[in-house]
Amino acid sequence: MVALVLPAVEALRIGVDERTLADTPVLDPARTVRTDVERVLWADEIPPNVRVSGHVYDVKTGLVTTIVDAKSKK
Repeated sequence: MVALVLPAVEALRIGVDERTLADTPVLDPARTVRTDVERVLWADEIPPNVRVSGHVYDVKTGLVTTIVDAKSKK
């Protein structure tokens, strides 16, 4: 299963509009992914048995790099 944060939800969460969010570069994708995985894992809505992993997709090469192997709260 793959879960993605919808841009509209993320923009609302951080208090900006979608266009501003789209124009904001991610300067350190690996760090951002690690932070996001931890945020998802510890969200109250996520059951303890759900496994979450994090990956970075390089749009230039088409390669996907695993940054965080699948893990759960357990």
